[in-house]
Amino acid sequence: IALYIFVSPKFVRFEKRDITLDVVEKIADEFKIPFYNFANDPFFLGQKDLYYDNSHLNAKGAEIFTDMVIDKIEKEK
Repeated sequence: IALYIFVSPKFVRFEKRDITLDVVEKIADEFKIPFYNFANDPFFLGQKDLYYDNSHLNAKGAEIFTDMVIDKIEKEK
């Protein structure tokens, strides 16, 4: 079973360094696990029509993000 790590997009740009993400990224690198961080993806930033609230994608946003995830996984094969 292949393992991938994805960080979902955020509505507002995340400027601060997140120690949790630093640790996850280090572990992913150590174990050669593909790591994709969409937190500050410009496609999603500030796009009200893609979010349920400031942290969660709505159905439309989730569908778009899912397609992006699938694309990344397929490119890894």
